[in-house]
Formats: sequence, structure tokens, C-alpha cells
Amino acid sequence: MRGYFQFVIRHRIPALVIIALISGAGIWSLQNGKISSSLGKLFLADSPAYDQYLARVEEFGSDEQLIIAFEEEDVLGADSLRRLLLATEAIRKAAGVARVMSLLDNEIVFAKSTKGGIEARIEELSGSREKTETARAALLGDRFTGGILLSEDSRHGAVLITTLADGTNDMEDSISWAEGIHAVFLRQGYREENLHSAGGIAIVSEMMKQAHFNLERLFPVVCLLLILTVYALFRRLWPALVSTSIAIVAVIWTMGIAVWLDPEVSIMLAAIPAVILIISFSDVIHLCSAYLLELGKTSDKTEAILRSAEDVGKACIYTSITTFVGFLALAVVPTPIFRKLGILLGLGVGIALLLAMTLFPILLSFLRPENTSRSGIASVSQGLLDRFLSLTQRISLSVPWLIIVFFAGLLGVSIFGISKITVENDIALRLGENNPVRRDTAYFTEHFAGTNVLDLYLQSEKDGGLLEPKAFEAIVELEKKLVNELTEVDSAASFATILTEFYRRLPGNKDLPVNRFTINLGIREFERRDPEGLAFLLNAARQRMRVFVRLNAAGLRETHRAGEKVARLAAEHLEGLPLKAEPTGMAYLIGGWLDRIILAQKKGVGISFIVISLLMIIAFRSLRVGLWSMIPNVLPLLVLGGYVGLAWEFTDSDTFMLAMLAIGMGVDDTIHFLTRYRLELARHADVTTALSNTYHYAGRGIVMTTLILTIGFCPFIFCQYFSLRILGTLLPLVLIVALLADLLLLPALARLRLLRF
Repeated sequence: MRGYFQFVIRHRIPALVIIALISGAGIWSLQNGKISSSLGKLFLADSPAYDQYLARVEEFGSDEQLIIAFEEEDVLGADSLRRLLLATEAIRKAAGVARVMSLLDNEIVFAKSTKGGIEARIEELSGSREKTETARAALLGDRFTGGILLSEDSRHGAVLITTLADGTNDMEDSISWAEGIHAVFLRQGYREENLHSAGGIAIVSEMMKQAHFNLERLFPVVCLLLILTVYALFRRLWPALVSTSIAIVAVIWTMGIAVWLDPEVSIMLAAIPAVILIISFSDVIHLCSAYLLELGKTSDKTEAILRSAEDVGKACIYTSITTFVGFLALAVVPTPIFRKLGILLGLGVGIALLLAMTLFPILLSFLRPENTSRSGIASVSQGLLDRFLSLTQRISLSVPWLIIVFFAGLLGVSIFGISKITVENDIALRLGENNPVRRDTAYFTEHFAGTNVLDLYLQSEKDGGLLEPKAFEAIVELEKKLVNELTEVDSAASFATILTEFYRRLPGNKDLPVNRFTINLGIREFERRDPEGLAFLLNAARQRMRVFVRLNAAGLRETHRAGEKVARLAAEHLEGLPLKAEPTGMAYLIGGWLDRIILAQKKGVGISFIVISLLMIIAFRSLRVGLWSMIPNVLPLLVLGGYVGLAWEFTDSDTFMLAMLAIGMGVDDTIHFLTRYRLELARHADVTTALSNTYHYAGRGIVMTTLILTIGFCPFIFCQYFSLRILGTLLPLVLIVALLADLLLLPALARLRLLRF
């Protein structure tokens, strides 16, 4: 590394020009970026089942819904019904709306064929309490309205709005569309605090807002905190300026390439700038610390720069490689969001290292900073670091066996906690506890039937096959069985049910229409009243029918398991008939894909561990040292698993993502410590002296970089999305455990000659 530093210092002007040109290209590329994506693109783009789902959406229309609920003293009051009528009429005229369903679409109470229409019916109800109560009983007793569009106490109503989306629409479109629908209700006099949103679109819109939050608020906060922390550690401005300059350029390069590859930036990718900023700062801090320590030994500032390369340059390369491996392991997860995240984070780590090793010597050659305080570090910070390092050194070297016993006990508790882990994902629960969408989801659960809908498509082998009387009757019976035999199913409805209910409401026609004539007659009547609605339920060839199965399941895996039960029951019931059942839906598909994601995440952790172990063996040219050195890096991951297993009822699968990130970053301290220990051991035959010097030189950088990483990631606590929030809660926990293991367990192992070169 000394030779590379000399090279870039000699050619600093051409190097700066090249860096400036690439940075300019990165800034130009960023102008084409947009915060956008869809759940399908994020999780299912590579799934054949997702392609089939899109084909069904194209044929029948979208299953993406926005559900708006409202609170009233009495939803069936005249004023409430008039507001609802005006709101639904306005929403139907809005762009992007396929269908709007409310209690006013109930033909039993609000028949459109009645003279004067719905307005006249509202007036009629307003003048008679008896008629209102009769209507209330009819609405609550109707399987398509009670508990879905009207709550049991009649104080809560809901409107189901289906989009024209094809399953791939951008989040940016969804958020503006949802806000437009919300504004319609406000214009009709609904109060903001009485409106509640649920459904996939509401969640997607909130994810979109969080992506904006990551870039517009989180990134500047992280940057400011890092600058203040570096200044507090060194009590001088130049380390903060150098670190910030290098980190910002690294972010520009990384995101410029990301947008060039794909202009759509999702919620997870929007966190990349802050992560790369933090990683870049940690690289530069090691170099700054080494430079100041060397500056205390020599008056030649250029020589101090070159010596800093010898001290930590090689260690920085190895730490960047291990971090790169940990991040890149995300790419083995078979979803676009993890694949892109892993590749871009790995790329960003490489860029951050290249820029640190290039810009650091160049900028210092211009600045020529001086050492104005003891050991090059502010006296207050120096004193605190000295006391902390002295304490850990004294404990580790005086009672090494006690340290090993303590960490062994921690390991045992962690393994017990890991055995308690149960993995389940719920997109709504990924949002923060105080997030309005999460609160609204809980509100819907309290007052309405489940908002989770599974699409079950029934397909005949021939055109018109679904209209055969036997098939028609079997479908109606299937829907009854689904509700009666599966506790996960709240309701099931299809065109067959709707037509059956229609005939049963007609005087003298109480029996199921079992002949082809009555079925065709009903289809013509339905087509006359609502042609778009028929296309939403039955395809043109009359050989594929959509059954809406409303589930009370919330989690994604729970939804998939419920969907599998529905499919099995349908297959058993339809056995012997030329009909096939095909379950689908976004939540169902993601839930089914989740097991593959979890398995791939576990493989990613395993791959990271194996590759990093090999790198450690190569770096230290010792099988023994390489394997022993992995103990302090596996331990924090086990502590993480133990904590979530003991503290959480359910563990989100994205926690495994954190393990891959943590193992890549946590090993950095181990590399710096052992690299310096090996150097000091070559200079001093005495283990105690070598360890003491290692604490003095490497210990300082290890503590400071851990502090930088911890403080840098802490602002993620304010993210309202679980997968990012754990970067601010669990990741600092892992980093602190890793630091303690490196400063206590590693020296104890070395002191007992278990870890030796």
C-alpha cells in the first residue's frame, strides 16, 4: 500500500481530474432516477407463479384494492348516506379506478331499478325508522355487505376501490392515486380523524413515503451525526472534512451506477446512500488515526501518510473484502430487491475503499495537517479511550479463563433463544407501531372481516364449461364448504353465488337455478346491469371464474398456508368434474416464495461465514488463527438470534439479512486487531507486550470505527419500515457485542496461547 500511496501523491492532479469526471457522470445519472417500484417487482419478478398471476390480472382486472373506512354516528343516517353517495360517484369518475363497492351497491336495499334511484331510497329511509331498521338487518345479513362494507354496530362503513393497475404499477403512481381518493372523502365533509385506509395500495403508498424519508431526511441526519462524531473524536476539522468528502463521492458513484443500471429506486435501495456513507467513514477513520499516531513519531508529514498505509492499509483491504462478501451474499436470495441490494452494497464497499486509498493521501498531501495534541487525538477523547482500553486489557489479560467462561455462557443462552425462533412476515406489521397505516389495519381487524383476499380461479377444460348446471352447483357448494370447514376463511363469493342470491330474492324462485336457460338468463341480466362487473368475475369464454376468498389470516406465510388449504379442499370437492382450482394473489404468492427466501438467506449467512473464514486463513496464513478468529464474529450473530428468539413472538425473515450485513462488518475489528497483533508479535517475543501495543495502536481505531458505525446506524431507528429500522436497533447491538468480543475474548485466547501464529 505504501507504493500505491506514493503513486497517487505523485499523480494527484490527474487522479483528481479522473475522479471529478466520474463524479460528474454519476451526478448526471442520478437525474434520471425515480423512487418507484411495486411489491411484485420487489419480491416476485423471477417467479413463474408471478407471471401467471399477471396473466390473470390482465384477463380479469387487478386485485389491488384501496379500502377506505369511515366512522359515523350511524352509517345508515340520511346525511351519511348522501355523503357516501357523492363520494362514491366522484371516485368512480377518478382516473385509474376500475370498480367501487359500498353498501349502496347492495341491490336488496338500494336497487338501482327503483324509481328515483338510490337518492329516492335514501329519502324513503330517512322518513321511516322502521324501514331503516329493516334495511339495516338486510345489509348485515347479506354475505357481501355485513362485516365487509358495514360493521356490526353500523357505526363504521367501508368503500372498496379497485385500481386499473396491472400488478406492476409504480409506487410513485400509487401514492398520488391514494392521496387523490382520500381527498375525495375530505371534500364530501368526512373528517380526517374518522377516515382509515387499508389494503395493499395503502401499504405500498406508505412504503413509498418511507423511501422518500430515507433520502430526504435520514441521509442528511446520518451525514451530520458522522461529521459531529468525527469532530468530537479528533477535535479538529480536517478529519471530518476529509471523511465527508470521500464518503459523498463514494455515494455519488454507487448511486450513479445504480440508477444507470435501473432508474427505479425502491424503499430498500433508498437506504444505500446512508449505509455507504457510514462504511466509507469507518475506512477513513482508521487511516486518520494511523496518520496522527505516525505524525507523533516523525516530523515528515509525507512520511507519516506513507506509514499510515503500512499500518492499516492492508487491514483496510481485507476488511473491505470481508464486508463486500457479507453484503454480496444478499444476492443469493432469489428476489430482485435482495439481489440488487447485495450487488450495489458490495459495489459501494469496493468504491469506498478505492476512494479512501486514493483521495486520503491526495487530500492530506494538500492539507498537510499537523499534530497539535497528545497522540494526535484530542485529550478528552484520548483520555476516555485510554481508560476504556486499559480496562478491557486489564480484564482480558488478568482473568482470561473467566472471560472464556462468560462468553461460553452467553453462547449457550443464545443457542437456546435461537431454538425458539418462529419466522412469520406481515407487511403491515413491518410498519412502526405508531404508523397510521398499521393503526388503520388494526382498526379494520377490529370492526370488519379480514381485508386479506385470496383469488381462487376455477377453470373448465372447455369454453362455457363453467355454465354447465353440475359445475355451477358444485361451485356454489364449494364456497359454502370453504366457509364452514376452514377457520381461516371468512367468506367466499363468485359469480355463481351472486347469481344464486339474485334468483333466491325473486318471488317464487327459491331453488338454485340448475338449468342452462336460467343461468344464461341471469348472465344476460347481470351483463345489462354491470358489464364491467361481469368481466371482473367471469371471462369471455365462460371457462374461467374468479372466486374471492376473504381470509382472516394476516401473515404472509399464514396466508399461503390458508391458500393451500383452500386449494386442497377445492381439488377434493371438484374431483370427478372437469374443473381445476388455481389459488393466487400477491400476499399468497409472496408467502409461498418466503420459504425459498428464508432458505436462501440462511445459505447466504453460511456462504458468508465460509468465504470469510477462508479469507481470514489466507490473510493470517494460518488455519488455526483463521478459525479461532471467527469465534468473535459468529458470537454476535448467535447473540442476535438468541435475542430475537427470546424477545419476539415472531421473527421477520429480513432479520437474516441483518446477519449477512453484520458478519461482513463485524469481522473488520478482528482483522485490524489481529493484523496489528501479528506485527507486534514479530517485533516483541513477549505476548503481553505485543497485546499491550496492539491495544494502543489498533484498539483505538477499533473503538472509534465501532462508535462511528453505531452512531451512523442509530438514525435508522426512526425508519417506519422494519427491515430498515433494525439497522438502527439490532445492528448496533451486534457491533457492540463484536467489539467486546474483539477486545476481551480475542486477547484472552491469545493470552492462553489458544490463538497463536
